[in-house]
Amino acid sequence: MTKRYPPEVREKAVRLVLERLDEFESAYAAARATEDPPSSQPPTVINVTTHNS
Repeated sequence: MTKRYPPEVREKAVRLVLERLDEFESAYAAARATEDPPSSQPPTVINVTTHNS
């Protein structure tokens, strides 16, 4: 079963990653830097940013 996040949470996560995109070499790195708390799993937000850009 996958976790579903409310749209406002997803939008905030995407916005935070896109705001930091110019600081990193990839969307993946920006997503990892934006995670709170950092996890060992690939960031979920990367899927959203790459499919919505």
